Amino acid sequence: MRRHFLPLALALALAGCSRGLPHVPFEGRRHDLYPGAPQTGEDRYRVGVGDMLRLMVWRHAEFCGEVTVDATGAIALPLTYERMSVAGLTLIEVEGKLAEAIKPYVLQPPQVSVELADSESRFFYVLGDVNEPGKYPMGDERVYVREAVVRANWPKRTAALARARLVSSNPDKSDARKINLKRILLDGDLTENYELKPGDIVVVPRSFASAFVWHASQWLQPFAVLLGYDSMVTEFYDLPTVRHEARKKRDAPSHEDAYYYGSGVSRQWP
Repeated sequence: MRRHFLPLALALALAGCSRGLPHVPFEGRRHDLYPGAPQTGEDRYRVGVGDMLRLMVWRHAEFCGEVTVDATGAIALPLTYERMSVAGLTLIEVEGKLAEAIKPYVLQPPQVSVELADSESRFFYVLGDVNEPGKYPMGDERVYVREAVVRANWPKRTAALARARLVSSNPDKSDARKINLKRILLDGDLTENYELKPGDIVVVPRSFASAFVWHASQWLQPFAVLLGYDSMVTEFYDLPTVRHEARKKRDAPSHEDAYYYGSGVSRQWP
């Protein structure tokens, strides 16, 4: 009995450990990369149009400076203004190419360093019922669904967290995957905390109740304006926000109370 119990217990333990790890099941994405994993090989950052590079050449300040990759994927070298194509290259490859370009102008083999000063070629979108929807840069780091939503200043109270979607930017085949933000943000379940690729879109829809209230308010708005109740319809649509602000105003101390509480002076009531 013990002979069969030990392998079974080991298998259950391994299954329990692996269940909490995030994975990236989209086609063409690797499964063995997790937040904090270093970028190596094909995963290294590749320069794109709009990126700003910081060039540093030891003992040759005339070749140092920050340059921007133009629409053709090239940069203009300081001093010589020679154009060099860098789009699609890693920073290490740009360093080697830069060293070869300035070698005729120096006496000894140059020691070159290239850094990414600003990234404009890699970005993602967070749209829908979030506080700050828009376009966000990725830089040279890995970005996952949870971090993307946090950058957008969290979903609104009217968001349908269980019906969020991640739309892939694969040019060969568009793919949309349903994700449950409630599990990711509130329950700590990172099973669907997928890695984002440049151009991916995280869509957070509005809840059915909030959508119904919005459509109802839009339909009632013209009649409310005629009757002079347009502000009432607006408050009806934004009822969760109005209720939240009313609760804050009710719980917040008055200016007089705040003065006495902050100064430590005992208040004498009449």
